[in-house]
Amino acid sequence: MNHNAASPVAERELVLVTGISGSGKSVALHALEDAGFYCVDNLPPELLPEFLKLERARADRAVRRLAIAVDVRSAASLPHLLPLLDGLREAGVQVRSVFLDASTEALVRRFSETRRRHPLGKDGAEPLERRAGQHGHRALTEAIELERELLADLREVCTVLDTSQLRPAQLREWMRQLVQASGGALTLVFESFAIKRLAPVFEHIGWEARAGESSPVTNLRTQLISTLGDLGDASVIAEAKRRYAAQDSDPKAVPAELRRTILGV
Repeated sequence: MNHNAASPVAERELVLVTGISGSGKSVALHALEDAGFYCVDNLPPELLPEFLKLERARADRAVRRLAIAVDVRSAASLPHLLPLLDGLREAGVQVRSVFLDASTEALVRRFSETRRRHPLGKDGAEPLERRAGQHGHRALTEAIELERELLADLREVCTVLDTSQLRPAQLREWMRQLVQASGGALTLVFESFAIKRLAPVFEHIGWEARAGESSPVTNLRTQLISTLGDLGDASVIAEAKRRYAAQDSDPKAVPAELRRTILGV
């Protein structure tokens, strides 16, 4: 009797680590790695099914505990992530989802201390947290608030941990306790991203690239157009069709970086 076909899925454990940049995702992921998880950082949500297929096809057939980290760089793909995770739970995979958060004050302080660039900062420019005066502080704060908006729906379906007052050692201990909890300790309800959430973000970014715009924002625009088109957003579909039809008389109607995306819509 062969039970191997079903057991790799039924016994699989998956932890999703996400949250606001600077809240401690790297520390959490390292803690899971130390606990024996096979960890993948910044896995695009659309690659999750293929990643799990490769796991099931591994030659040794040994079941590994898996952890993936997803952040704002994949924000526009998150509508695909939530239904995927819901389907995995229905298939018997033990899914746990953790959202790390922190106060804006704590995040600004951490970026200043580490001198890291915020993922929504402008490419080629001095990191937001290092710019002189209140302008740099305001720019970093605005990037953090935009990130909160992009991840709002994902936050609602996760176990949220505020790391504002936590030391790295405390966060590592919390993660160890989480993965030792029983499967019934956390109940996750996954809901689809609504157009009402994504549309305002796209309205803020707009169709046209701005001077000095960072590549993450440019990529986010492309992903949002594609996602809103897939969700049936009438205004995006209409504008995409208008631009596509106008490109014969106005070559600038469809920017080069959007041609493939608009054709897909």
